Amino acid sequence: MLSLSNIASTLNGRVSGNKVVAPGPEAASHPVKWKRNRRTLTVYINRHSDGSEDIGVKCWHPDQGDPIEVMDWVRQKAGLPA
Repeated sequence: MLSLSNIASTLNGRVSGNKVVAPGPEAASHPVKWKRNRRTLTVYINRHSDGSEDIGVKCWHPDQGDPIEVMDWVRQKAGLPA
C-alpha cells in the first residue's frame, strides 16, 4: 500500500493535504542550495475502484524535461516499478 509519508521521505519533500510536494529531479544537480530545496514537483496517490493504487505526478518546473521520465524517476525513488 502506498503512503504519502513514505513518498515524502524518499523524495525529501513534505505532505501537504492529500499530496506530496518535493524538489524535482532537476534540483539534485543544481549548484545553488536554495534551488535544490525548491518544491517543484507534486505527487499524489490515485486509488482506483478495483482497489489498485498508482501515483500521479505534476511538474512545476519548465526544465524538468519529459513527464514520463519524471514519473519514472519518482516511481524509482518510491520503490515502485517504472
